[in-house]
Amino acid sequence: MMYIVLYVISGLIAAYLLLSLILFLVIFSKPKILDFTKINLIPYPEEIKKGLNLLINMPYEEVIIPSFDKIKLVGRLYEIKNPRSLIILVHGYSSSGIQDFGSVFNLYQNFGYNILIIAQRAHGVSGGHFCTFGIKESRDLLEWTTWATHKFPFLDIKFSGVSLGSTTILMAQKYMPVQVSAIVADCGFISPALIFKHQAKTFYHLPSWLFMGLLKFWALLFLHIKISQSTLSSLNTKQVPILFVHGRADNFVPFWMGEKMYNTYQGKKDFIFVEGARHGCSYFKDPQGVIEKITNFFNAIDHPLK
Repeated sequence: MMYIVLYVISGLIAAYLLLSLILFLVIFSKPKILDFTKINLIPYPEEIKKGLNLLINMPYEEVIIPSFDKIKLVGRLYEIKNPRSLIILVHGYSSSGIQDFGSVFNLYQNFGYNILIIAQRAHGVSGGHFCTFGIKESRDLLEWTTWATHKFPFLDIKFSGVSLGSTTILMAQKYMPVQVSAIVADCGFISPALIFKHQAKTFYHLPSWLFMGLLKFWALLFLHIKISQSTLSSLNTKQVPILFVHGRADNFVPFWMGEKMYNTYQGKKDFIFVEGARHGCSYFKDPQGVIEKITNFFNAIDHPLK
């Protein structure tokens, strides 16, 4: 009888370990790139499609660099004559830069900026089999920054990121060189662990204790990352001026995360928190307000008062 009980317990433990490993692979494996113009739950499909079509048909230079761990990273470079700055645009999870930033591309180009749209690891044409939710991606971003300082030695560098892209930038900002002059951080999350907990509770009604410990173990074992790594540890030093953007109706990455990061940062900063805006939709919900805030923020950087 005891042997039967031991076999049952062993079987349950093995099944639990297997299910947690499958969950790990589902969460971290290279995601499918979603077409946000064809998903009913995502608002503003026509606006997204218009911006996407603009960039699909616009000529660009393909840029390829190696990551710190030798993964191929790919970007699309849009140059203009006599640029004032370079801005690097960093997309969100399961998306692409031309989809996330097509609607604001003309805004940044009209500022007089060269524009580099990168594909994060495990997304699109960039290499890699696993997304690490900002942890290794932030180190990739420093490689892009090094490339940019060599390519455009007389230009300052700005960043704009949405969702995962925002988290990637904020995790890296502590280590950015002096050439980096400004960041726009739209609806980023604080850490992989916290966003997993939030989404498990909100969308699947699961207690995080069921899987979080083993997710941390598998991530450390296979990816050599700690999913508790937080943007807050990068934001505890004054480095780059940051404009925080977040929709107050964001349920995917809850608003309190954006507010917490804003309150934590002690460097030069500003914010626009848009009433009624869902995840990644602040610009669409209040285009005039967001454009005005970004314009004033960048003007203060580009034309500081003497």
